[in-house]
Amino acid sequence: MDLFQLECFKRVVQCGTGVQAADQMHISQATLSRAISSLESELGVKLFERIGRKLILNEHGKLFYKYIYKALDIIAQGTEMVKATPYESEGFVGIGCMGFNGILTECIRSYCAENPRTSFRFDRFDRNRGGTERLYSMDIIMTFSMWGKDNGSDEFPVTKELFDDVYYLVMSDKYMSFPENKKSLKPEEIKDLTYILMPTAFEPDNMSYLIWQEFRRLTGNDSPRIVEVIDFAQKLTLLSNGTGAGFLTAVCLPFAKKYDPRLRIYAIEGLELQRRMVISRRRRDKMSHQSADVWDYMLDYFNLPPDMED
Repeated sequence: MDLFQLECFKRVVQCGTGVQAADQMHISQATLSRAISSLESELGVKLFERIGRKLILNEHGKLFYKYIYKALDIIAQGTEMVKATPYESEGFVGIGCMGFNGILTECIRSYCAENPRTSFRFDRFDRNRGGTERLYSMDIIMTFSMWGKDNGSDEFPVTKELFDDVYYLVMSDKYMSFPENKKSLKPEEIKDLTYILMPTAFEPDNMSYLIWQEFRRLTGNDSPRIVEVIDFAQKLTLLSNGTGAGFLTAVCLPFAKKYDPRLRIYAIEGLELQRRMVISRRRRDKMSHQSADVWDYMLDYFNLPPDMED
């Protein structure tokens, strides 16, 4: 006995004929008749009396319908409640970001659409500025590795690579104009520019610092003009205003172009350094249910291999 048989039985009772019941269910009359016959065989009794073209419940049918109607109604109510409650997880998830958290924005927005009772906090941390202690309240972190080296640690032993992120030079034509078809710049063309830099460019062991040092070596300019800013938003403002040029990774470019579509993007000839963006997690036995659910969702969202660790 299954729900299909019971639904066929209920529809026949409500419609009075097999033809109308089959039409409402969008099935053939033969399929409906087989379902009713199979149900009667399982019960060992007839449920209907045929009077002309109509099917009328007999005493067995009336008794059976009394209980089946209530059962199917409860199932229908339960189904509607589940459909009206799309979330599977609720609670709080903290994600630590050593880098631009916009990388995860669309993924988290998609997750929240399916799990509206889960809330998130992004916390930017920097190992060089005492931010490591904040990691202990996180189950998931996004960071980057230098030249593809694994950033796994005792606290976050499971690491998945997202993508390699390449650096570009960005500026406005208000600052310096190049031909429209020009997509890359030689070091000698840009060695005397004013550069807009964030504090990370001056912190040893930070990827931005390594890029800046390599660029100075490549151009042969040990003392370029610098304007230091405190955050990404201020950097975009100065780039848009034509204050100078700045380095941005590929993942940041869509946000920069959205801020100012007129910004120009150039590859830097001879500068091949890149960073590898990775996400890492704690062992599952140390993660909350919500964080584990978000982690698995991330793997699926970014088309990463299944998580086989621990």
